Amino acid sequence: MANALAACGNTATSIHEVVSIREESLDIRLRLFQECPTNTRALRDYTVALDYMGDTLAQAENLPQALGHYSHALELTQAACLHAPHNITLMRDNTISLNKIGDMQARMGNNDAALQHYEEACALRRKLTATHPENNSLLKDYSYSLMRVATLQAQQGENSIPNYRMAMEIRKHLMQLQPGNATYIYNTANCLAQLGQACLHQHEAEQGHAFLAEAHTLMQQLVNGAPGPTPAAWQALLQETALP
Repeated sequence: MANALAACGNTATSIHEVVSIREESLDIRLRLFQECPTNTRALRDYTVALDYMGDTLAQAENLPQALGHYSHALELTQAACLHAPHNITLMRDNTISLNKIGDMQARMGNNDAALQHYEEACALRRKLTATHPENNSLLKDYSYSLMRVATLQAQQGENSIPNYRMAMEIRKHLMQLQPGNATYIYNTANCLAQLGQACLHQHEAEQGHAFLAEAHTLMQQLVNGAPGPTPAAWQALLQETALP
């Protein structure tokens, strides 16, 4: 159902159809949650349905309503975390909702509110990685949060280099653990490229060019080693990191 909107197309009629499907699913999961309000599975099913509805509304450019669904999911997961502070799944759900709210705030032009939510999600993910350093999925999540914060900082003219550097270190670590993982290689190269651009904007040309060159080398290896046609995103990053 997550790809229902894409499957139906982007016409207004299709969007209404998908919203109707989401509402039906949401109603069912709400009833189940109301019957067992202390059941973690029922809670998660309902909050996931809220997020799915929010995603559909966001794709339909109904940002205020999408924000409302994400905010409701966040309220529920935050309350659940108070009773189960060591539940990794609930804490991760919490960060997902925070990031989705941040995304909506950013799209609505509320960058300060977006950054606040991104930073809150980042702080929670940092806490999770500190207590579960062996969990690579949590490390990957943390790197994404750092990238979100850094990207918005860069857009606002703030110093984004420290967060980009931290994300780079995590992504290099993950890439070393799985050197053939194309996703990890691409994510590392993308982070290096963003870090390079941030250094250039801070007039650190030598360091900026070094990061861009490193990103370009990774992308060359990735593209040259691809067994078939390469994704457009790979080609775009390869071109973006090419120095004159």
